[in-house]
Parts: sequence; structure tokens; C-alpha cells
Amino acid sequence: MGRGKFFLGLGCSLILAVSQGHAQTAFRFEEQASVEEMRALFLRDFSDSSTRDGVRATFVDQGGATLRAHPRNSDIEKYIYDINLCGYYVWRWNISADYRPDGRLMQLYVNAEPVLGDAKPAEAPKKGPFYRADLPRPQAFKGEASLAVIFADRDGDPETVDDQDILTGVGPTNVDPLNMGRAYPYRGEVWRSIFDGDSAGVVAPYPGDCKAVHAGMLRRVGANATPILRSSPSTGGSARNAPMPAALDDVGVRSWLADHIESDGWILITADESAVSFGGPAGVTELADGTLSALVRHEYYGPMRLGPLDSQSNLQSWNVDCRGRRLRVLSMAIYEGSNLSGPSQAQAQAEPSWIQVEPNSARGAIIKRICEAPTTGQRLK
Repeated sequence: MGRGKFFLGLGCSLILAVSQGHAQTAFRFEEQASVEEMRALFLRDFSDSSTRDGVRATFVDQGGATLRAHPRNSDIEKYIYDINLCGYYVWRWNISADYRPDGRLMQLYVNAEPVLGDAKPAEAPKKGPFYRADLPRPQAFKGEASLAVIFADRDGDPETVDDQDILTGVGPTNVDPLNMGRAYPYRGEVWRSIFDGDSAGVVAPYPGDCKAVHAGMLRRVGANATPILRSSPSTGGSARNAPMPAALDDVGVRSWLADHIESDGWILITADESAVSFGGPAGVTELADGTLSALVRHEYYGPMRLGPLDSQSNLQSWNVDCRGRRLRVLSMAIYEGSNLSGPSQAQAQAEPSWIQVEPNSARGAIIKRICEAPTTGQRLK
């Protein structure tokens, strides 16, 4: 971000996307320790007589998952829930369901694989075209900062996301950062899988003791291990580059945002002469040490050289110390195109340095908004 700046007169605040609490819940995603446990729960609690309302009550109302409708079939939907395994991995539960026209359940899937009626996973696709995609996971700054998948696209158009089948996509089987089970090769549709690009809204914290997890990791790799630096290149998808704004004033940038930038769920914070900055859909999370974490996205007016790419957008995970007015960039995914599109590189550091921030800079404006968020009356999550 450049030094000069102007602030769009939108009167916006960093809105926190949080789900409503429940006094009692019969189901919690955090209580399912493995894919096998989730499959066993499906077989115990659901059948072809289960209703759409009943399935939603379990996973959305009680579990707190985010409901996403299928883009082209009203009888298909999914419920996604993410858990941050102490910064080493972001576990995704992607529960999808097929319903009959009468609203009764036809099939339930765990991370793209069907469970009911002794159904078998889909065969690996044998015909392309094939693409590679990377899903940034900036919260996992100590480990897997992105998930990679190679998929076949049935209509040859990677912009239509509901006809993509996994060719190669591997994930763990246990929700435990110290024992993640085996490396399992998933089969099925990307849209139903851990590799789908839909946001879960909130990344829930790991319910266990992260200090114990970190100590266990150190015992494995040695106390003198160097900080992790991961880089994951993506060669899949095409960059969609927004043109330069007609003018870099309030009117020009407003028009550019409306015409070219996809920002649903993102909160516009500020702009300067090179880019606009957004706060993430999941809002702000307060950490155990009193610092805050948030996702920050930049959309540049023109290509900006960042590492190996001429980038027009990036997604960063920030750790903010409000008292010290400083930040750490835990991870960054940079994209060749606008709207987080095209080839990308994702990097993360285990122990990045703190950066002091000038109050009147663009970063200072972002930090101010992040630090004000917990006092706006919204619940932290």
C-alpha cells in the first residue's frame, strides 16, 4: 500500500460475521474426532425418512455450520464448518445432502463421499481437461497454508464450479493436530469436498489445548527447529484483471468497485492511490494473549510486483497488537488477477517479525478499524 491515502465516505465498520449462540446443542462438530466418527453418526441418526428441516437443525441450527445452496439444483445443499487446528491445519467439514422433491433425504456426503445405503465413492475421472487449484488457508500459518487439488472439469469451464471432479486431492482423517490419521485420497465433486472455495464464514478455534499441541510439535521436530516458511504455487484457473479506475478520487473508485470488484461479505475499510483494502467476512478474533487476528484483502488498481507474480490482489492473515500499534503478517496469498483469481503463491511464517505502523498510513487505518471492532457491540468469533 502506498503512503498517500484517501478514505471513502461510506461510514462503514468492520462487521463481524458471527452465528447466534444456543443455550443447549445436541450436536457439535468439535465432538466428531474423525471422518469415521462422522460417518457413524450419519448411519445412526439419518435415513431416507429424514427431512431437510431435520438435517438443517442438526448441522446448521445446532452445529453452527454455514449453509450453501447448490448453484443449479434446489434439491442439493451443503453445510460447511472450519476448525483451526492451532495454526497447523484448517480442518473442513463439508456435509452435503441430496433431497427428493418431497423434502426427504436421498443421500448424505462427508467431504464429497456418500454414506447412506452402502454407497461407494465416485471413480476418479478419466477424461479432462484437468486443472489445478489452491485453496488458501492463511490461518494455518505454522503448517498447511493452502490445500491443493487437481480436478477434471466436465464442461471445460473452470468458472462453473458444480461439475468439477477430484482427480488428486489428499486430506487427513482425524481432527487432531498431533495425530491426523492417514493421508486419504478423496473422490467426488470438488463442490462437496474440503477443497471447495466457499467460505465457512467463521473458522472455529480448536477445542483442545494448543499449548500442549505446540509442545508436542516441538518434541517431534526439535526445539531448535527453524521457523516454517511454506510456499504453494498454483497453476490452475485464469486471471481476471480489472481495468484501472477512470479516476483515483472517491467517485472514480466507487464506480470501479461497483463495476469490477466482487466483494460480497467483505467490508471495505480504506483506499489509497494504489489499492483498496477490505476486512474479512469472518470478522475479528481475539486470541488468548489479547492480540487480534483478521483477514485483510487488497485489490490493486493495476499490476503490482509481489514476489514472483505481477499481482492485482492478495489475501493476508494479520495478527494485531492494538496497544503497541503493530502487526505481524502471518501469511499471504498473492494472486495474478483481481478478485483473488488466477495463478497464485501462498507463503506463511511461524514467527514473523512485528511491524510498527504509522497511525496516518493506510495500514494504520486498517488497524484502527480492526481494534475498534471488539467494542462495537458485536460478539467476537
